[in-house]
Amino acid sequence: MANHPWFRQLNDDEWIEEIHLRTVPRLKESELSGDEWRTSAVVEFSRKGRVVKTESYHDLRTALAYIAKYAGGMYPGSLGIIGPVTTELVENYCMQPGCSEPWTTEYLMSAEGCSHCGNRREIKFTEHHRRFCDAHKYRGNSDLDDMDDLYSPVEAEPAADDDGQQ
Repeated sequence: MANHPWFRQLNDDEWIEEIHLRTVPRLKESELSGDEWRTSAVVEFSRKGRVVKTESYHDLRTALAYIAKYAGGMYPGSLGIIGPVTTELVENYCMQPGCSEPWTTEYLMSAEGCSHCGNRREIKFTEHHRRFCDAHKYRGNSDLDDMDDLYSPVEAEPAADDDGQQ
């Protein structure tokens, strides 16, 4: 079995990049109390331009409470999002939060930096990789855990889509 690299998220990647909240009309039908129009609230969570979770609530207040509850930890497991969609969103797109472009450059990390103490330590036992598009492949020189000096380019090609295009 080939050694599959671990794609390490950036420290400021909150996984969910967009939350869309809207009201939607719905017709309540009842033979007992009669029919009437009501309103529900729908929340869509997106990553890399794709809706990854949709929830419906009785009203906006309840929907906002749900959003606030998860604001401190919106990652796939906390939202019940697991499986192929998470792998596809991590492995096929630029790892810069907010960017939904396909990756073009893959890097191997040689060390990791600690934002608390400012030290760097060599990465041992597993390979940490990151992927970026052409617009984000320059990483700068000030983030201890994400700077050009930490990366070595890896010979890799983006996977072809269903039409054989890269």
